[in-house]
Amino acid sequence: MDQTDHPQNFEVKEINTGIEPSSSQGPTQKKRRGLINLFSKKNLPRTLIVIFCIAAVLAVLSFILGKTSFDLENVKIRIRVLDAVASGEETILKVEYINENRVNLNNAYLTLDYPSGTFSLDGKEINQERKDLGTILKKSQGSQEFKVRFVGEKGDSKTVTAKLNFMPQNINSYFEQVAPLRIEINAVLISLNIDGPEKSISGQEANYLVEYENKTDKDLYDLRLELTYDKDFKFKSAEPQPSEEANNIWKIDVLKRGEKRSLNVIGDLKGKEGENKSLIATIGKIENEQLIQYSRSEYLTLISSAPILLNVVLTGAEEDCKVFPGQTLNYRIDFKNNTEVPLIELI
Repeated sequence: MDQTDHPQNFEVKEINTGIEPSSSQGPTQKKRRGLINLFSKKNLPRTLIVIFCIAAVLAVLSFILGKTSFDLENVKIRIRVLDAVASGEETILKVEYINENRVNLNNAYLTLDYPSGTFSLDGKEINQERKDLGTILKKSQGSQEFKVRFVGEKGDSKTVTAKLNFMPQNINSYFEQVAPLRIEINAVLISLNIDGPEKSISGQEANYLVEYENKTDKDLYDLRLELTYDKDFKFKSAEPQPSEEANNIWKIDVLKRGEKRSLNVIGDLKGKEGENKSLIATIGKIENEQLIQYSRSEYLTLISSAPILLNVVLTGAEEDCKVFPGQTLNYRIDFKNNTEVPLIELI
């Protein structure tokens, strides 16, 4: 039988494979649809409110953190000298400070550490000075002035250190900023110099020459020169004579500009071998019964050993014996070279 003459009918059936048909939209397209939905006409007001709230929270956090933050680098301090420094003259030191933080600095105070040879205006030697500042406000600055006198030779350098201590707001700890300043004495009103023996034997007479000179272009009045002797120095004489009140004070009514004077002091100096004995000279002006120093100088004399040691011995008699008039006494003199080199041409 010919199959072409008898066509057959086919039935199409759906086969369930368990696999869902894939969507033609990928993840990127879904995200885009989500963003579009956020800014759709229906959701736009709600989206804007959320964005505004987030921005407000970030702004508040930024303000709070900025308001309460503290950085030590934002606290600055410096010290400077307003004029040239002359020995014994008033010098003004200006300390400037800046607080660039957004917080206050509580319990703040300034401290200046001075070198030796620094005096207050009333003539007292000082090594430190302090001023309380209280609270340094945020984003503020200020300054304080300190008035002192520096005493030294021309060219001497001195270092002053300024310290700012404070407690930042909301921090229970103290912080410190430090600023040093090197100062050079570039003028001396009165030069002062001492000359004397570099070495001396204990008990030997010592002679000192003290010279002072007015280095200014004006006359200086009501001056006083004071010498501070070593405790083992016994004063014998001086030229010119000291004042009546003490053997170490000379009153100078006027020292004319460019004028140079000197004085000699003689005394017996004792001490142990190897000790340094000092003579200190101070010259200045009397103000309110206080000596305002212009210059100060110190000289050291070394107590050395005697080159020859002598010993005198009474022979043929007992110690602490009685001696009668006309009695003959015999002495023996022992001597010794106390140096490490030969001594020649002795008498």
